[in-house]
Amino acid sequence: MLCRRDEGTKISIKIDDILSTINGLLDDISVNLYNKVKQKMYSHYFKIDDYNEFEKKIDGNFILSPFCCDKDCETKFCLDMKQICNIKSLCIPFEQTEIENKKCINCDKKALKYVIFSKSY
Repeated sequence: MLCRRDEGTKISIKIDDILSTINGLLDDISVNLYNKVKQKMYSHYFKIDDYNEFEKKIDGNFILSPFCCDKDCETKFCLDMKQICNIKSLCIPFEQTEIENKKCINCDKKALKYVIFSKSY
């Protein structure tokens, strides 16, 4: 008897089929868990260019926003957001969408990159 903890189902198999069944099952579980996490993450992932919209959406979400990449701006931005929740920059994605003519979410300087921000726990 095998139990899938990702679905809560039980599977009855023959001992002769255990290796092939487990290998296939582990692959299936891995894909299933990955897809669940990916779906959950993207349901909390937003691309936002507006400061007011950022304030509304930041708590509990990942926000992709244009940023000037200035350390002082980042510090001030995180302190200003502290009244809503503690935030931090998580990363600068390798794949960047078009950033020309975009202003920094915080200081209105020319944005250099899109940066992912989230609540800091």
